Amino acid sequence: MCDCYWDNPPTFYECRTVKGRKEHKCSECLRVIEKGEHHEYAKGLWEGDFSDFRTCKTCCDMRDEIKLTCYCHGQMMDELDERDYPGVVSVAAFLERRRQNWDRLYGKNRQLANA
Repeated sequence: MCDCYWDNPPTFYECRTVKGRKEHKCSECLRVIEKGEHHEYAKGLWEGDFSDFRTCKTCCDMRDEIKLTCYCHGQMMDELDERDYPGVVSVAAFLERRRQNWDRLYGKNRQLANA
């Protein structure tokens, strides 16, 4: 579900910063977004399917730092695998955080998607 509209534009798309009323999971790094924490909330209707995504501030900041302008929500790991961002400390930190959260949620024996 991309935030750009080159191929199939969504029927509707909204993205805004919200304050969580309960715990959520970041769609990018998989960490818990705590109740009361500000984060990005994106929702839309793509090809008849509704999807929504929550992104923690750390991942939003990294996305801004590496200047991702057209990416699919929940697919930042794919973007980082496809391109090289030398010297960007936040990328290495993201990859490690994602691996740790994956292990915590799904166990070390399950293969990390896109690893």
